[in-house]
Amino acid sequence: MEKEDLQLSIIIAVYERQDELTELLSSLAKQTDKLFEIIIVDDGSQNKLDTVCAKFETQLDLHYYYKTN
Repeated sequence: MEKEDLQLSIIIAVYERQDELTELLSSLAKQTDKLFEIIIVDDGSQNKLDTVCAKFETQLDLHYYYKTN
C-alpha cells in the first residue's frame, strides 16, 4: 500500500492489555476497507506486546513502538 492511499491513521496507546489488543487487531483485520495504518505505542508493558502485533503484521499496515514508562 502506498502512503498516498492511506485515509486514516489509528493510534493505540496500550499498557498490559494483551487480550484486548488481540481482540482489537483481529477486528481491524476483518475490515473490508483497509486504507488505514495502525500505530501501536506500548507504554512500558512488563510483557512487551510485540508478539501480539507480529501475529497481524501480514494482515495490517502495523507499526509497533515500545516506550519505557
